[in-house]
Amino acid sequence: MCHRYLQVLSVSLFWTGAVLCNTVHVIVSGLVFLVLLHGGRNASSMPPNSLMKSLRYAVTKSFGSICYGSLFTAAIRTLRWEIRGFRSKIGNNECLLCCVDFLFQLVETLVRFFNKYAYVQIAVYGKGFNRSARDAWELFQSTGVEALVAYDCSGAVLLMGTILGGLITGTCAGVWTWITWRDRVIMVGSTAMLMGMVLVGLAMVVVESAVTSIYICYAEDPSLIRRWDPQFFNQMSETLHQRLQHRSARAREVLTQNQLDSHMQDTFHL
Repeated sequence: MCHRYLQVLSVSLFWTGAVLCNTVHVIVSGLVFLVLLHGGRNASSMPPNSLMKSLRYAVTKSFGSICYGSLFTAAIRTLRWEIRGFRSKIGNNECLLCCVDFLFQLVETLVRFFNKYAYVQIAVYGKGFNRSARDAWELFQSTGVEALVAYDCSGAVLLMGTILGGLITGTCAGVWTWITWRDRVIMVGSTAMLMGMVLVGLAMVVVESAVTSIYICYAEDPSLIRRWDPQFFNQMSETLHQRLQHRSARAREVLTQNQLDSHMQDTFHL
């Protein structure tokens, strides 16, 4: 029974964290789109009280889609946690459990990827989660921006910052607890580390949401990025062109190699 309660609490924890982060994501995405659409936050055409309007939209009309999409991430994280706990108890099937854990990590990565870009569609167009995820994928496929997104390392950098913030918070709290209550160092230090990671993570979501929104806006209408920052637009366009050329060259190389292998096999059979 206690194990069941722990499962429910773990799902609730992951789901709550995902809902908070994705709510901030929708708010920031709406603001970034307005800034790019009107040519800057100081533009005369910028609507007043944009932050409050984005906040109201995120916690009312879009909140159902936010909770729905966040549930997938919470469920997958909980399953990964269950597999890791089960792995420590069974040593004979370690290889099988490792493969299953790899599959769940892959699925979680895909869900995070689609969630992150789908929420921009939710913030801008008010679509449902499923339609937003599908439209975001089709948009990247049709414009080739996915070649640029594939090499984006901003998420890894922000994740390192989140972990570092949690470690600093946990270390400071642990040192203070060691001076006052030495028998509670582990409990206080671990709790402070988790709280620090959550708070720093919420701050990092703002940066990640801005980056994500720029990718979507560039795929939707590159002129928005050009009007906002011409130099940045030229850098993005040049990088995208290089990535597409590299991908085309790699595809031709693989195709040529496959044709040579097929020709050699036919010659061998003859």
